[in-house]
Formats: sequence, structure tokens, C-alpha cells
Amino acid sequence: MKNYKIDFAKNTVTVTKKFMERAGQLGTPEFNQMMELRKLGMEIVEKETKRHKKPTFQLTYKKMEVFVRCSDDAEALMAEFEHMKEEAKSQHNPCLYVQNWFKQQFPNYPQRDAKAADDTTLSNYSEDEAA
Repeated sequence: MKNYKIDFAKNTVTVTKKFMERAGQLGTPEFNQMMELRKLGMEIVEKETKRHKKPTFQLTYKKMEVFVRCSDDAEALMAEFEHMKEEAKSQHNPCLYVQNWFKQQFPNYPQRDAKAADDTTLSNYSEDEAA
């Protein structure tokens, strides 16, 4: 596998982090390749790794339950919510199935965004506080 990419337009050689680590060890094939790449006189840059973004807001069963219990028709909606949870067990992704139902039932459910991080709405509800 090729662990580097030469870009003649930018006059750079982009290498992976693993390649850089192995190239730092004397006598490895990567070390020898790095010596050849340095002879080209190009700038050597390490490839940026993609970072996985953490979801800023996750809609859990507890949060959905709290919101349903606070609604006007709480008893009927709780029964439907419990029914949807049971029905979802046969689905490939049960939680997503229930979340889609919840979002259809409550389209105005408060969502957290970066600007409203200090807002004390139900979107900031902590499961630990419910206990």
C-alpha cells in the first residue's frame, strides 16, 4: 500500500501518520522511501486525519418520556409511546424507529444548538437529574 502522495502542483509530499512513525525507525523500508522522497526537494506534510464529531444532542427514551409526560394528553401519548417501543423491537434500529415517531408527534420539540447551549429547556434535560 502506498502511504504517500506526491502533488507536483503544490510541490508537496503528503504522508500518513503511520508512515511517518515507521520512517523514523532506521533501516525500515519506510525510512528508505522517506530518504528518496526527501531527495525530491519537496515539502513533506502529514495527512490530516478525519475526526469523528460527537453528536451534540441525543434524543434518548428517558428524554422522550419526560417530554411526553409533560404534554396535555400525557396518558394516551404514554400508552402510544410504550406501544411504539414494543413495536420497534422488531425493527433493525429500534431507537431510530421510536425517534422518528416522536419527531412526527412533536415537531416542535426543542433542539439544542450552539447558540442556545445555556438555555434551560427540556433539550438540556439531564438523565441524572431525573433520578
